[in-house]
Amino acid sequence: MIRGIGPVYAKKLLRAFGEKVFDVIEAEPDRLREVDGIGPLRAGRITAAWAEQKAVREIMVFLHSHGVGTARAVRIYKTYGSDAVQVMSENPYRLARDIRGIGFKTADAIAMKLGIDKTAMIRVRENSRSSILQGWDKREGELERWKHSGKAPSCSTSSSSNSRPPIRGGRPARNVGRSDFSRVIVADGL
Repeated sequence: MIRGIGPVYAKKLLRAFGEKVFDVIEAEPDRLREVDGIGPLRAGRITAAWAEQKAVREIMVFLHSHGVGTARAVRIYKTYGSDAVQVMSENPYRLARDIRGIGFKTADAIAMKLGIDKTAMIRVRENSRSSILQGWDKREGELERWKHSGKAPSCSTSSSSNSRPPIRGGRPARNVGRSDFSRVIVADGL
């Protein structure tokens, strides 16, 4: 189905152009006006819809050829639109940052299929960033539990007796959220 072509116009187009209807839409869109009821406006809409669908098909083929399933491919297309192939080719690790449900491991598998070397700096940087954010998420969860239970979270990274977060006026210091931390990481180029 092509947006702008219902069953009536589909029959008219098939009668006029037969099996070559798609070739006409792509290569000779002015000929669409030969069909009764198709003027310049409708012909323009049909041509634009065909071009958009062609771009979607090309993106889907690219994503599928690199091991991306249909559900993820749709989310990638919805996020990046016609820039999906360019974004993935330049930095497939953006998927982990921009698309919910895609983490470093998935983005890394796609990157490997795109030919990014295991020792590439972009991979090292994104792996570090991902690890830091995962640790941060875990720590935020501990702080939330501490806030509600009144018990200090364990601190596996420090052997000192002062394992509590900074205290101001008997309450934990402002809880810096993941988004605040992400901005710092991105600003620092991680």
